[in-house]
Amino acid sequence: MDAIIFDLDGTLLDSEPWHKKAEIAAFAELGITITEADLMPYVGTTLPHMLSGLAPELTVETFLSIEQPILASYIETEMETFADAERLVSRLTIPLALATSSMRWYVDTATRRFPWLESRFSVSRCQADISKGKPDPEIFLQVCEAMGLDPSNCLVIEDSPNGVAAARAAGCKVVAVQRHPDLDLSAAHEVVYDLDRLWFL
Repeated sequence: MDAIIFDLDGTLLDSEPWHKKAEIAAFAELGITITEADLMPYVGTTLPHMLSGLAPELTVETFLSIEQPILASYIETEMETFADAERLVSRLTIPLALATSSMRWYVDTATRRFPWLESRFSVSRCQADISKGKPDPEIFLQVCEAMGLDPSNCLVIEDSPNGVAAARAAGCKVVAVQRHPDLDLSAAHEVVYDLDRLWFL
């Protein structure tokens, strides 16, 4: 492989439970009852996509006005990076990139708390850079183009079905890390249960 492209949430950052808590709390404040099961199909995709499916009457701005302070607090006080992810990134010597469906403010807040998330990645793309979120391949194609690399020579590490589908559609090789037992990641070229098992990298 010429480069490795990482997803952020659920792959590098142990954040998915906190995303769900913040989203459920924000929906509740807006008078909408949403369960964790309702949110599962949207893991790995963008906020606009989630809202279009669960509450199309809400604007992103309205939802964010409530959810962002809650989620920002979780980033600062609760979220941690996965130890296996930090170990893997620290020993890799080939170019690394980040491709996340999260918003820019979120990525900036997370990288301020965990500086290694920024320092080790030569290219980074988030929701602000794309018109279509995962499972559309746009974000991975953008990253490969920015690095001047053929997608078929890039390995993507993901944790969600939407992310796996996007990476495969882009023509990348995909390893999925099974962080959540209820997510079907069988479309990946390989599935591992922790990143320490990627002995071949």
